[in-house]
Amino acid sequence: METNQLEVDPLEYFSRVCDDIRQNMDQQVQLKSSDAELDDGMMNNLRMQGSFSFLTLKQLNRLAQIRCKNIKDSTSEAKQKLDGYYLTLQNLQYEIGHLHREITKCLEFRSRHDSIPLVEVEKFYADAPSDISKPDMTREDEHAQTLARLDWELEQRKRLAEKVSELEEGKEQALNKIEKKKQDFQMLAPCLENLLKASLPLQEAFDLPLEKTKTEQELANILPRPLFVLFLQAKAYQEACDPSVEVSIEGDVQAATKLQQTDDKRALVVFNNQQSDDDSDSEQEDVDDQDSERIRKKHKKSSKKSKYENEPKKSGNENTKLHPLHVVISLNNLFEGSRLELKFVYYIKLAFASVKAILTVPDGKYSNEFMLENDGLLHCMLSEDYGDEIPNPGANHLVGSWTVSSNVEVAGFPYMWVQRMCGLDFISPNHHVGEDMKMSFKHVGNSFQLLRKRVASRLLLIKQLVQFDENLISCNSLTNSTNETESSLDKWSQLSWADYRKLTQNSEVLELGLCGEESEKGNPHKRHAYFEATFKRNAADGNRLATFKVAVALFPDYPRRLPLVTGRIELGGNMKLACNDYNLRAMEEMINIELPKKIADKNEILSAQLLRFSELFDIYVETSVNEGETEFGLNTIFSSKCTNYAPIRHQGPARLKPFNVNSKESAYRQ
Repeated sequence: METNQLEVDPLEYFSRVCDDIRQNMDQQVQLKSSDAELDDGMMNNLRMQGSFSFLTLKQLNRLAQIRCKNIKDSTSEAKQKLDGYYLTLQNLQYEIGHLHREITKCLEFRSRHDSIPLVEVEKFYADAPSDISKPDMTREDEHAQTLARLDWELEQRKRLAEKVSELEEGKEQALNKIEKKKQDFQMLAPCLENLLKASLPLQEAFDLPLEKTKTEQELANILPRPLFVLFLQAKAYQEACDPSVEVSIEGDVQAATKLQQTDDKRALVVFNNQQSDDDSDSEQEDVDDQDSERIRKKHKKSSKKSKYENEPKKSGNENTKLHPLHVVISLNNLFEGSRLELKFVYYIKLAFASVKAILTVPDGKYSNEFMLENDGLLHCMLSEDYGDEIPNPGANHLVGSWTVSSNVEVAGFPYMWVQRMCGLDFISPNHHVGEDMKMSFKHVGNSFQLLRKRVASRLLLIKQLVQFDENLISCNSLTNSTNETESSLDKWSQLSWADYRKLTQNSEVLELGLCGEESEKGNPHKRHAYFEATFKRNAADGNRLATFKVAVALFPDYPRRLPLVTGRIELGGNMKLACNDYNLRAMEEMINIELPKKIADKNEILSAQLLRFSELFDIYVETSVNEGETEFGLNTIFSSKCTNYAPIRHQGPARLKPFNVNSKESAYRQ
């Protein structure tokens, strides 16, 4: 086939050639299958025609491949042209977008003059010279008016810059003078120190502790704010009200100085980082978006790398660390020459204060060591203030399982009155500067008075306990009393909480929760004290007639919270309790409720309660004997002390015994 036959449809030509081959094959098959003699010439001719047909198929195949290649080449050429057009379109679209952004940026452009505060238009025309204001041109043209106002602003700023230069020159001269005087003062300092050293004997002779005062002032400057407030107010109270109070600062001065320097450096770094952030914000107006973002990230990264801001998370021991310095206040000349020393410490991270008390009494004068223990001496100065809880609510998130009781031996107790003396207020949301001084001023004097009263009441209580150990009871505050009792104190003993709760007369007390609730929690610093007094009443012949056992519960805030007294009478083989005897219940009511209202000096309330209880016990026994409740005879009971009184009988519908005594009538009444 010729090459020009490429234009012929190859599919049609291929079908025609295939039909020729098929016919040729059919003819050969018919010739071979016929019975006639095979014609070799015809067969050769058919074979030759079939071979030509196959050659034609090969030629058609080659032509198809050539045509396919030509089509691929033309397609590739067209695709390249299309890609070129597409790239051109993308470039044009990008240019269009860029032009749109530039147009938008130009439309949104804010000139710097918008941020420059210009004078008002009326003032501009009034103050500016005519060669700058040009009112004929600028009043109608806003653009020209703005340019004229900017020129006037520039002129004013040039004048101000000249004034600033003059003032800076004056400042430089003043600084030079100050530096010169500072050098003179530095040269004068050694002379003054030598003068102070030489005047030390004179200071001691005239009682002028200038060196001591200077040292205290230097130490006070490195105290934490709460202890500084306490120290300042305590010194003021000492100078104004009570010279016997001693105030001093003790501790590790070097560690406190190092801590103060670290805090100053940390505050300086934080301040510088804040200034850098402010500067970066102001620079964003002069740079494009990418540059401003880069600068902001740079400042943020530098601030994160600060070694004072990225400190590791503190452990529990670091959070409960105490400040190296502490304030020591000593109250001298207390009751009978006793002395109370208070050591105030401050938790740095937890932000609250604590106090440890040491009471010193004259040697050999007070023997009750339990009541003199310092752990519970200052409990309940305020209502229910045992000092066993963290006063700062926010500190609970830092300490975890740490408790105040684990550090009592070192730091003492964080009482609420201690926080008030230090000017700490964890409740008020708006705590202004100086409020801590006002709070401390309000509470320092009152707290010192309360401490004096607490020491006096505790020592008076110990005196009474010592008398009880010697089986003696005396009370000057008990009025309307015979002061003559047949019963006597036979035994006075201290009880543990376990022994106290086993006593039968205390069942109702425990059910009502009147005492013992705190002790059941197992906190050894609650310091409730329990005692038992045993009174005996003998008959005239010396035999024991009845026994009266009194359980006493003393609370840390004695005598503000009165002792709780319960009794149990053993008479004639029977045990009388308040739950089964109305008379004993009336006796307890008189002792615990009515009697305290009649006692002026509450420090003697315990002695008054026991003495009055013994009188009521006599009345109870004698009226019981008159009614035949014992096996003793009437003549074997009474002694000469009771013959002056009228006969004792029951009165009233409740059949209560006549427990009230009338000394004028020498008789007992209901």
